[in-house]
Amino acid sequence: MTQTRLVVMTLVLFGLFAVACGDDGQSGDGGGDGFVNNASNNDTENNDDNNDGGDEEEPFVVTWETFEERPCPDDNTLNYQNFGRSFMLNWCTGCHSTALPEGERGLAPVGVDLDKIADIRAQAERIWVRSADDNLGMPPVSGPSDEERFLLGQWLACGAP
Repeated sequence: MTQTRLVVMTLVLFGLFAVACGDDGQSGDGGGDGFVNNASNNDTENNDDNNDGGDEEEPFVVTWETFEERPCPDDNTLNYQNFGRSFMLNWCTGCHSTALPEGERGLAPVGVDLDKIADIRAQAERIWVRSADDNLGMPPVSGPSDEERFLLGQWLACGAP
């Protein structure tokens, strides 16, 4: 998926949040959900087809303060086979693996291993805090795209099925 699809997914999640909070999108005050609606309801000239080269608004990004706040979407299709295994192999088990002795783990502590689904589930909150959604602590060099981090957050929030 592309960055545009991630933004669209985020906007859809925001729309679902607004609906769940009773915001009809018409009042212009955010409906009491804590978000400000900066768009004018009568502004028909502010759309993607009429870009005059002026300042563009930053896309809305959903963030969560804690792992417990991170929702699992009802339509989640991510599982270990189609997402988790490859994510962990690509980004985590180069250091966080039971097969690696202490001197070959980078800075990964012995015992913090992510090569088994049971270990991943047991460490889900710890993984989220360091690597998922807008948490950028791991891996320490390079790392997954914003979209991959978003999907990791979703997969973990759904219980890493």
